[in-house]
Amino acid sequence: MRCGTCMAVCPVYEVMRREGGVARGKLNLIQARQQGLLSDDELYRRFLTACLLCNRCKTSCPNEVDTAAVVQAARAALARKGRIGRLKRFVLRRLLPSRRVLPALIKGARAGRALWAARIPGHSGLHIRFVRGPGGERRRVPPIARPFFLQRDLPVHEPESSGKRVAVFVGCVNNYLRPQAAEAAVRALSDLGAAVSVPRDQACCGLPAFGAGENDGARTLAARNVDAFVPEDRQPPDAITSPCASCAYMLANHLPELLADDPVRAERARLLAERVVPFSVLWASASGVPAEGP
Repeated sequence: MRCGTCMAVCPVYEVMRREGGVARGKLNLIQARQQGLLSDDELYRRFLTACLLCNRCKTSCPNEVDTAAVVQAARAALARKGRIGRLKRFVLRRLLPSRRVLPALIKGARAGRALWAARIPGHSGLHIRFVRGPGGERRRVPPIARPFFLQRDLPVHEPESSGKRVAVFVGCVNNYLRPQAAEAAVRALSDLGAAVSVPRDQACCGLPAFGAGENDGARTLAARNVDAFVPEDRQPPDAITSPCASCAYMLANHLPELLADDPVRAERARLLAERVVPFSVLWASASGVPAEGP
């Protein structure tokens, strides 16, 4: 497709105003790379990484070209060649899936938060990701949870309960930075009569690794989550939900493809994905709130 309909909806193009920043441009670059007309130089990698994988281009495309899938596959090709950077590769493949190292590092960051946070320059774009203080105070680094949510006393399924059995996927942000969001989700579901559980062995959803093309790291995390939420020796929950929409999207849409060749987990990954319900949808349905039309 060369019509350029995607230019009107792409948030990256709105900022970059470069052909390589929009779906049409990225597809042409990837095609040229496959044909040997373009090297995977810095400019190619820059445009390839400048994509949110949000699929707004697909929803506006007359032919529904899945540009996000093409871009992710091209990123995976770069990752296999080691072209995404050693540090990024290490973080996504080794550090993020680690059961012990990542929590230990975050605990260290918590201890030294006052020191490293103060060194972030005032003009840095990182500040837009900080939490604004009460009364409109300047944005600040959010406090790191003490203890992390998954280190607390967690609810477990109540077999005698007649309510729907719901497992909650917490997500990294809610585990390390905003445990109150996970607490509120568990409390809201419990108040509606659900038998809520929070598997302690769950890991990152894998979206950061998958989005960067580091599929090996994403596959490791996917396997851990399947084992945590759909163990071989127990019935899967009736629903799996998350207060993080990005996590719910990753679990529902990409776990089956990541584990499609895993003879032990492929079927359980499918069962997990088909049970994922965004928290807002699950809560509205259980509480009788009518769904609004488009």
